[in-house]
Amino acid sequence: MSVDLQKLLIIKPSSLGDIIHGLQVVNSIRIHQPNTHVTWVVADAFSPVVESCDAVDEVIVFKRKGGLGSFWRLLQAIKRSGKYDYVLDMQGLARSGLMTKAAISDRKIGRSDAREGAGFFYDVKVPMPSTEQPHAVEILSQFLPAIGLPLEVKDGLSFRLPVPTVSLPETLSKSVLVFPESRREEKNWPYFADFLQAMEQSHPQQVFIWCGSAASASQCPQLANVYNLAGKTSLLDAIALIQKAGAVLANDSGPIHIAAAVGTPVLALFGPTPIESYGPYPIDADAHFTLRSDDHVMASLELNTVCEAFNSKVLPLLNL
Repeated sequence: MSVDLQKLLIIKPSSLGDIIHGLQVVNSIRIHQPNTHVTWVVADAFSPVVESCDAVDEVIVFKRKGGLGSFWRLLQAIKRSGKYDYVLDMQGLARSGLMTKAAISDRKIGRSDAREGAGFFYDVKVPMPSTEQPHAVEILSQFLPAIGLPLEVKDGLSFRLPVPTVSLPETLSKSVLVFPESRREEKNWPYFADFLQAMEQSHPQQVFIWCGSAASASQCPQLANVYNLAGKTSLLDAIALIQKAGAVLANDSGPIHIAAAVGTPVLALFGPTPIESYGPYPIDADAHFTLRSDDHVMASLELNTVCEAFNSKVLPLLNL
């Protein structure tokens, strides 16, 4: 099937990990169709990420807390942005469905698992993958054959990023970034500080960088081999650090998906969420390592288990 995509609208307002997954799919579109102009509707909290991605040309910002008036202006902005060859609603919820309705296109495509009535606004619904627990990227990749492209997600997501202004170790390329938080408390592993103390004893030469929010600053142990950047980095700073770091250690959260997308080794810790659906993609990549507690409770994932996985899988990649 011959495809000539001139203009494409992506509707995927949130969240960070889901946006990274969508960008991986759109990057695959751009590899096959490099001249396609891609416009993306994204929530204001994540707009810097999409704006800085090389796979996207234009962003329409959704002010998530702007009220009905702001949402109406968003719909008008989508309508004024012109006619698209395809509109892809990768979110599949009521608000994204209304955004899809506002867009001008003869071919509006959405998810077959869309909720809240969003499916009423689609001309085509892409099927779910046939596997029992499909990965989030595999679900979004179903949009590719729907627009005439191969069902294949390409590697190599890249960003145009500023140089971080924070003080960094000279050995950043061999340092490990630690992201101790996630959006949901039950996905947080409670032993990151203990892990760093154990590493200081066994591998004092290995540098770690604590990249939590300002609220996590007091949790970071004061050790000679640990840089505490809690609350000192923007979202774009974090992506820039992930691109250049030696590895990432984190809960099931946005940073593990960024690391996977830009080719940085990652050790991801899981409890309540299944690795098959939400692990760093692709799950079987050589430098994508995952652990999950047997009872799906993060506190049950033992410190020794994480230390052993780090020592045997991540450390050899850092060439120390």
